[in-house]
Amino acid sequence: MVCGVSQGVGTTLSAEAGNAFREQAALGHAIRISGVDGIERITVFRRIADLPLLIAAATGTDEALARWRRTCTAVVMVTFICVNFTGALPL
Repeated sequence: MVCGVSQGVGTTLSAEAGNAFREQAALGHAIRISGVDGIERITVFRRIADLPLLIAAATGTDEALARWRRTCTAVVMVTFICVNFTGALPL
């Protein structure tokens, strides 16, 4: 969704994307560039037992990792400050 408007609904996926999931196990994940909007996405999927059905969900890689990246940045900054502060103290 972009600004509340669905994007790509009803779009046929490329045969390459469909084949990649068909060749996989009963469940799994893949990181791929979306053929719909060109955004790198983390996609998870699961086959439904005894049915010719595959359920998939995806989210943008940047969106999925945003919180982790913020946390890493904060930890590095605090570590840098602590190391420099303790290094400046006389023994």
